[in-house]
Amino acid sequence: MFDGSKLTWRHPSLSPARLSEILSESYRDFFRCASVARSLARLARSPRDFRTRETLLAVAGHAVQARRESRRGRHPMAGGVSRVFVDRAADYAALRRRVFGFDLAALPASLRLSAGDAELNRAARLAR
Repeated sequence: MFDGSKLTWRHPSLSPARLSEILSESYRDFFRCASVARSLARLARSPRDFRTRETLLAVAGHAVQARRESRRGRHPMAGGVSRVFVDRAADYAALRRRVFGFDLAALPASLRLSAGDAELNRAARLAR
């Protein structure tokens, strides 16, 4: 994965575990409660408009989420506040067989383009 949550290279003197610890410590240090409180106070004092409340909530929410995920050893920017489990086609094979009576269906044959659409495609190829 190249989302920042897994190492993709070997550091010459730091172990992967230590690099992960440093990343978590960095997020916790950056989003220290005092620092976040100062940012929120500064935003609250700034001229108000229709975005003020949402901005305050976004800053506070991002800080809470970053600290929470880094404390759990997860990268704060790797997917929000909870894990998402991705399903696969095989997860539904039994249901598909029970409901439809078969496992896989052939894709339908492509329809022929109308003469106008075929001409548009031909003209686009020639223009390249």
